[in-house]
Amino acid sequence: HLSTAEHLLGTSCWIERLHPSTRSHPDLATFRLTARTRDPASIRHAAILEIVEPVPSRNGARNRTLPPVMRTLIYPVSIMLALSTPRRPAQPPARNGPGPSDD
Repeated sequence: HLSTAEHLLGTSCWIERLHPSTRSHPDLATFRLTARTRDPASIRHAAILEIVEPVPSRNGARNRTLPPVMRTLIYPVSIMLALSTPRRPAQPPARNGPGPSDD
């Protein structure tokens, strides 16, 4: 369901990976992922997810000329952000004495 998250988030961020609890699919009421963005304010906080699916025919073979019946399932989606600070590169160890000279 990564494609659904990409659809909801659009171009506001780049999805890096899914959270392990989301990958195992025990409960998709919460969908966690890690993403990168230049502008957290560009990520919307709410969306509507509409899923169109066919409804099985109850008439069986009697009315094969009827067009398929479709229904739309509508789910409100809340999008919450947890910001993290960027990792800084490791600093070289401090020197205790004078360093090499260029003499």
